[in-house]
Amino acid sequence: MMLKTGQRWSYRARSQDEASTVLIVAVDQINGHIVVNVSLHNLNAGPDAEPVSALAPVLMANVAGSLVALLDEECDVTSLEPLVADWRRQAEQGTAGFFTVGLERVAEIIAPSSV
Repeated sequence: MMLKTGQRWSYRARSQDEASTVLIVAVDQINGHIVVNVSLHNLNAGPDAEPVSALAPVLMANVAGSLVALLDEECDVTSLEPLVADWRRQAEQGTAGFFTVGLERVAEIIAPSSV
């Protein structure tokens, strides 16, 4: 599977995140691992909360195994690039890591189920 910056995908999401999509923000090779920085959009943060979005670095195999359908190929990610650059510097220094679980689990860690 060829992932490229700016692609928006549907993914195997939690039942409460049916409207959620994932945006590919960057694909990097860090310390021998291919890591995809993704932005998860419209995560359900609970019955009284507004949906949230979050940036997360995830191992490529875990991202690829979670994707369902390509929705768009040319989304703008420029506003997220500084955040990815900061993560990249920290990862190269060994002070930042990445998720090694599927996107559904990443969503659960970021916005725990309460519905």
